[in-house]
Amino acid sequence: MAHRVARAAVSLLTAFSLVSMSGCATDEGGGPGSSSVEATLVSATLADDCGGGGGGLADAPGACAEDAPCPSFCRQTSVQLHFDATELDTDVPVEIVAVRLIDMATGNAVDTLEARNPQQWQNESYVPWDGQLAAGSELRASFALSAPDWGALGTGGSGRFGAYDARYVIELTVRIDGVDRKIRSEELAREPEIVT
Repeated sequence: MAHRVARAAVSLLTAFSLVSMSGCATDEGGGPGSSSVEATLVSATLADDCGGGGGGLADAPGACAEDAPCPSFCRQTSVQLHFDATELDTDVPVEIVAVRLIDMATGNAVDTLEARNPQQWQNESYVPWDGQLAAGSELRASFALSAPDWGALGTGGSGRFGAYDARYVIELTVRIDGVDRKIRSEELAREPEIVT
């Protein structure tokens, strides 16, 4: 408990604000523009990998009316970040170079995930993002993640469903202008497959 309080204090002192799912970040290297950028992990979802669509009624022939929207029950594993570049003088590139899933019970990395499909919030919706952070801007970004191997993570012989009981942390390595920062989520649990 004291360790978590200390980590939160360090996070506040380094100006990485605690929002919804907080991020503790550390720089690993030196890049001229990176120190002028604040990066915060705002939220994270641990669920499945929905690919490009489907995951529900849309996959069942005849389940939905023709030319009508068809709901999906698939929840995408993802992260949302906020970047504050208001003190930045020049545009810089941003990318997620590594994603690890940490088991809270052991402190060990139990899976490696892949980040893809970067998007930025613009005009009330997410649109594709080229990974360039503009000088003097604030940006909300979303990344889809590959799903953890839930079958391998199941506990007590209950297979993929045992993973609902475990608690995890997502650790991102975010590269901003060539500088790697590690940002961790708060404690997470796997989302239910069907929302009721």
